[in-house]
Amino acid sequence: MSGGLKDFGKRWIVTIVMVPSIAVVHMVWLKLQDVPTLVKPEEKQGFPHLAIFHKMHSAQHFDSRIRSFTHQPD
Repeated sequence: MSGGLKDFGKRWIVTIVMVPSIAVVHMVWLKLQDVPTLVKPEEKQGFPHLAIFHKMHSAQHFDSRIRSFTHQPD
């Protein structure tokens, strides 16, 4: 292996391994969601991590609204 290719492999090995791995995990998740014996139609989900990000965004939005609220005395 040439020096440049060897350095590239050492520097980017985690990315080279993880990106395809994450893609395969997503594809398997979707395929498992389509098996009716494993997942009932009413329990079917999309990607759970996207739901977590959505909840985090909602919580941040709620937190910013609470912080901007000022108590008005009666």
